[in-house]
Amino acid sequence: MEKVKYTTMARAAEIELPAQARMGQATFKPSEIPAEFHSVPLSAFMFDARVLGGPYLEKPKHCFGVKMAKEIKANCDVDIPVVDFQVPHLIDLWTGIHYTMRAMVLDDEIVYVGCMGGKGRTGVFMACLAKVFGEADPIGHVRHHYNPHAVETGPQKTFVNNFPHHAMQRKLKRLLWQRAWRRFLGR
Repeated sequence: MEKVKYTTMARAAEIELPAQARMGQATFKPSEIPAEFHSVPLSAFMFDARVLGGPYLEKPKHCFGVKMAKEIKANCDVDIPVVDFQVPHLIDLWTGIHYTMRAMVLDDEIVYVGCMGGKGRTGVFMACLAKVFGEADPIGHVRHHYNPHAVETGPQKTFVNNFPHHAMQRKLKRLLWQRAWRRFLGR
């Protein structure tokens, strides 16, 4: 691995990435993601991304951080305070997903989601985000690609299955249109 300068509209930092990684690139091919990171692939309307996850305290410095743990006192970009084995408040999750999608789509940020152990609450966020991106079985998708124990409890499974994602899908489409216009205009 070599040190590569990572630059987006929001941040600039030096990080270690595989040599194939390019500057300012927020998505990786599966073979390019460092082995210590587990990730979930997302795809919608010709936009592909991967969301990294794990224990929040192991978040790489360069990533856009989504903290899903009330007990962790650390800097983050999105804070959704959830007690262990519980579900988030719907408005907190909607707001967090909105800011995360903006960071992914408009600012080409690499997103890292985490809680204390990186399974239950992290899995809830990833599964809800996957649902917004159009996954028919978001829990299965996250468990297959990220962690077989993601979304740990019955209430968490019920929350994901009942998550009202249609309004967020419309927001995602608008963000993707903004991205296309920015690229068309050269911004």
